[in-house]
Amino acid sequence: MTKLNLRRVSVRTEDQALVKGADLDFGPGELVAILGANGAGKTTLLRAALGFIRPDSGEALLAQKPSYTLKPAERAQWVSYLPQTRPLAWPLSVFDVVALGRFAHGASLGRLLGPDQRAVDAALAACDITHLADRSTATLSGGELARTQLARAFAAQTPLLVADEPVAALDPRQQIRVMELLQGFVAQGGGALVVLHDIALAARYADRLVWMAEGEIIADGPVRQTLTPEILRRVYGVTAEVFDRAGHLNIHIEGAA
Repeated sequence: MTKLNLRRVSVRTEDQALVKGADLDFGPGELVAILGANGAGKTTLLRAALGFIRPDSGEALLAQKPSYTLKPAERAQWVSYLPQTRPLAWPLSVFDVVALGRFAHGASLGRLLGPDQRAVDAALAACDITHLADRSTATLSGGELARTQLARAFAAQTPLLVADEPVAALDPRQQIRVMELLQGFVAQGGGALVVLHDIALAARYADRLVWMAEGEIIADGPVRQTLTPEILRRVYGVTAEVFDRAGHLNIHIEGAA
């Protein structure tokens, strides 16, 4: 089984510790949400985990190999990554953007073989954008573009998917659609690790919450064990009420702590 494992990972700049002694295990079969205030180290943690930066101490493993040693094509066989900003160098069709997910398998635009074509078609259908296949990405709404980028990740058919704020700037309906797509990916045997800012959304869809504050993972566990007023106070500096409504935990932020 392909897994992502962090052991006491720390990342520093010249004058600041961005991540401090982080331990994290993540693999197929779970949707894990990372939560924390701005500057808590969430993006740096993802980049170190995937090998885009080398930890100053500790160890980050992907498929039991130090992730910073992996070549891009090798990494892309195991994990699809959607960063915070996903700019396109020039407008492409939706189909061509989704087809980019097959590059790690040796595919190229305009020359998709049978398995590659089937993977792209399946990803378009899964994200409900088959009807947009010939549209330029320059003409898409925010929600349509988010689903196009997610379809690109699905087309890669990797066991793991890591996404940094995949629902940022989307309206509530589109946020729900994206989270349901990620939940469906996990239900089919994949693993999704996502950074979120919407606590209620994370509580509804995630199997596990990882909470970060000032570069440290301060809690990691099931929603009902870790979504507490004490954690919210420590992570965000707010007082809050946590309550159950129709089987889902919700929060009411009362004010600054």
